[in-house]
Amino acid sequence: MGMEFAIAIRKLLRHKLAIAIGVLVAGAAGILSVYNLNGTSLVAKTGVQHSTASTQVLVDAPSSALADLASQGAGTPLQSLATTLANFAPSQAVLNLIGPAAGLTGGQLYAEGPVSQNLPRTVQEPTDLQRNIQISGEAAPFRLQFNSDPNLPEIGIYAQAPTTAEAIRLANAAVTGLTEYLTQLQQAEKVSASNRVVLRPLGQATGGVDAPSASKTLGLMAFLGVFVLWCAMILVGERLLATWRISATYAPAGTPPAGTPPAGTPRSRERLRTKQRESRAVKRSANGATSAEPLDEDFAAEHNGFAEELGHARLASVVARAETADDSD
Repeated sequence: MGMEFAIAIRKLLRHKLAIAIGVLVAGAAGILSVYNLNGTSLVAKTGVQHSTASTQVLVDAPSSALADLASQGAGTPLQSLATTLANFAPSQAVLNLIGPAAGLTGGQLYAEGPVSQNLPRTVQEPTDLQRNIQISGEAAPFRLQFNSDPNLPEIGIYAQAPTTAEAIRLANAAVTGLTEYLTQLQQAEKVSASNRVVLRPLGQATGGVDAPSASKTLGLMAFLGVFVLWCAMILVGERLLATWRISATYAPAGTPPAGTPPAGTPRSRERLRTKQRESRAVKRSANGATSAEPLDEDFAAEHNGFAEELGHARLASVVARAETADDSD
């Protein structure tokens, strides 16, 4: 394994230009996996990295229900009222007031309220329809979570947005929108000022980037993945090119070498017989054969044919000499 890896590295080092291009391509892929190109600037992708912000609101009233303190009696705890408001805050009526305060619309927001631990398990767990809504809301870039403290008349507000500034603005807008809705409700019910619920923000919202290294990790993974794939393509391309070059000089089995005369001509037959004789001589030498061993049929036939031709030539010479002698007589 180590030797194969070393060989692959050596092969890659022979393609320095291709490696340099691969680094540029992988770098571009890593950047574009985290950012979107907007003209000449880069904008962080939604969902890759987000920011969160939080703030708290104190329900400041002696004792009350949702709007009219006098109608519920002085014994109603403020903590119960805070829980009621936290559960009512994710309603669309409240979100329609929060959105404009954050520079958005109510339809762009997704909000969740607290889940009481005192409720039955079947009520705490979401139904299929509720879970489908939650899944679609989890993809929304602007989210709000309202929680209530079981011991204090306090509402916790947690906002999520693509940037830290947007998350802080959304958290503060949630306080503004919830206060405005409660004020409109009290005015519509004509609740006296002495019996109205007052929401007091406990300072401005604070926030920051959630998991700041997530985008860097994603970009690095994209860079490494594209670069490794690029190197693999270089090695495969080099192998295919070498195979192509070898195939140009490859002769199929049975193809005669270059310069071989066409089969069936006297020259080709003579060359074939010569090769056969050489092959037989090598075999006899390897087997320790002697010159006294009988020749094979091909060689004997060739020898007899040569002797027959020689005999005819001699007979013709004798006849020619006899005729010459007769003429001289």
